[in-house]
Amino acid sequence: MKSICLVKDDLSIFGGREKILSVMANALCKDYCVHVVGLWNSLQTPPYFPFDERVRCFQILDHNARVREALTKTISPLHRYLKEQKIDVALSVGVNTNAYLLAAAVGTKVKTVCCEHSNLQNSYYGWFGHLNQWLSARFADKIVTLTKQDQAAYRKKFHLGEERVDYNYNCIDPAWLKGKKPYDMASKKLLSVGRFDPVKGYPLLVDVAKRVLPDHPDWQWHIYGDGEEFSTVQEKIRDQGLEKQLILKGSVKSMEEIYSQYAAAVLTSYHEGLPMVLLEAKANSLPIVSFDCATGPREIVRDGVDGYLVPVGDVEGMAERIERLVEDEELRRSFSENSLQNIAPFSQEVVIEKWKDILESV
Repeated sequence: MKSICLVKDDLSIFGGREKILSVMANALCKDYCVHVVGLWNSLQTPPYFPFDERVRCFQILDHNARVREALTKTISPLHRYLKEQKIDVALSVGVNTNAYLLAAAVGTKVKTVCCEHSNLQNSYYGWFGHLNQWLSARFADKIVTLTKQDQAAYRKKFHLGEERVDYNYNCIDPAWLKGKKPYDMASKKLLSVGRFDPVKGYPLLVDVAKRVLPDHPDWQWHIYGDGEEFSTVQEKIRDQGLEKQLILKGSVKSMEEIYSQYAAAVLTSYHEGLPMVLLEAKANSLPIVSFDCATGPREIVRDGVDGYLVPVGDVEGMAERIERLVEDEELRRSFSENSLQNIAPFSQEVVIEKWKDILESV
């Protein structure tokens, strides 16, 4: 049985990359010997998302680490682990892990796959993130992006052949589809989910909410998640007098029962890879309003069919489209009924089979 290793910087936090890593590991362990390695542990807790008992987990550092400490204290242990466990293929899950994996794989027979979980255009990566993108293009055996759009961008920028860059979507957890509840036409609540990072555009979300909620006092907008901008957004909500309608719900361990309570999902990100929140909303037949950011939303949402795509930063445009949904029950019903029509490419069966093809191709 081939041994594969999924390498992630921090398994303790809540986010899309952590969620999809757990889904991948739990699905692939049926056909592979799967290892998961966390480089550091900022919260000093077990992995946020659970793993199948067949998945072998290894934590290198038990605390948070800055780049310099991480580079000096994680590469050698990761190198030893790859050799001792006779890993065949190792995957860097997220750009900022590329340097660690590529350095650790030197002197081994391990094939390396660098998985882009945002996109090449992400200006929030900073110098280290863009260095990692270059390193993957220079040294990795294969790069896997989350979208066709980003696949084309990598090939063009780094002059890479088709065999070096592939794409594969994130998959929807089958449990979401099995436990799916009927769309709630009576709901008067909007939903946003994600870490409170600058890339998510939550301060801009408050500006949108200010244009929508006061004119619809029977509606609320809930945001799930936590992070560095939580207090900033909380203060802006108070300043705008929206505390009773725009409500921060914090982090929730399991969202499966949450989505069905909402009328629509909204994404205000400046950049994404392939946003899990939109896939989870689609799995629950929720209409979607999203900024048409790079990358992901355009490959999930069909504008005017099951949701709306709005130019990034267009507060007025997003507010206007949300108001259409809020005020038109039949439009919400139509979008909901159309939402599952293009869900097949994001099914676990399709995505995992493609991962197997990728793993065998290297």
